[in-house]
Amino acid sequence: MQTLYPQVTLQLIQSTSTRVEKHLKTGELDCGYILGPPTSPRIKTRFLRSVDFLVSGPASWKQKLKNANAQEIAALPWVINTKGCRLGKLIVEHFGQKNQDLLKTVEADDETMIRLIQAGAGLGVMARDKAEAAEQKGQIALWRGKALPLDLFFTYLETRSDDPKIEAMLRVHEAVW
Repeated sequence: MQTLYPQVTLQLIQSTSTRVEKHLKTGELDCGYILGPPTSPRIKTRFLRSVDFLVSGPASWKQKLKNANAQEIAALPWVINTKGCRLGKLIVEHFGQKNQDLLKTVEADDETMIRLIQAGAGLGVMARDKAEAAEQKGQIALWRGKALPLDLFFTYLETRSDDPKIEAMLRVHEAVW
């Protein structure tokens, strides 16, 4: 971006997909990235890639996770992403049992969640690349069950389609992705 458009200043803010959509609508953000499709037809997207999330647990749970089935995984304590995060919703949809909520020990944002998993608070999900790197370092243990995929999108308001900043970002995405 800096090579092609040195006059554009980027400000990167980590947030949930729900908050990104909200800030797009209020004009607090020009564009953003979300996991999963947008909830508003006013938001345009460009698909970037699918991201696999893996169920991750404390390293001390390695044996417990090794042969566990999905029902056993669902019964363990969880560190769920904060409200409005599509990862939390994905976990609940995938592992929540009828008439029974998951045992949520903590709700946390992404970086706090990773530290809580490492400290033994419960299971969570991490993007495959981060999860496998953390497992190789002995920081976490991975469940070898099904990966949970979510699509990653670049987003902006439809009314901003002709905005030079948005057009520049779209051209950069074409080159990079």
